[in-house]
Amino acid sequence: MHRSGIAISTFLVSGSIGGLIGGYLSDKIGRKIIIAGSSIFACPLLLWFLHADGNFSMILLGLSGMVIFGASAVNILIVQRLCPDMASSIAGISMGLVWGSAGLMLPVVGYIADHHNMWTSLRIVALTLPLAGMLVLMLPDIDSPAKHLSKE
Repeated sequence: MHRSGIAISTFLVSGSIGGLIGGYLSDKIGRKIIIAGSSIFACPLLLWFLHADGNFSMILLGLSGMVIFGASAVNILIVQRLCPDMASSIAGISMGLVWGSAGLMLPVVGYIADHHNMWTSLRIVALTLPLAGMLVLMLPDIDSPAKHLSKE
């Protein structure tokens, strides 16, 4: 297998594990913390990955995948809780908006990569993540079920 195939497999498999861990932790420490933390902590991991090489870069890429995808299940749960009568539809709409907005940004990232270089475009993407995390912290709280049970 080529190194690029190993890299994408590492990222996606680690991301799957991160989704499970993020879902579990969201019940313990809160959904908003998981989503914000995912965005904030992904930045240094991705930047470190860009400057690493060899097996260490694969470890950093795996950790990045875990952190980034740690919030994906939590995002879906939040929109399902906001619209419980349309849980499946709203999950599909939410995922479609995420993938659609990512697709709209790809030409911009590609343009930067074409006119500067790939590393510059990836750095810019990584550096936008803490901003997203800070915006998440401004959202109203959505309580975890575990917190509701402990109050009763």
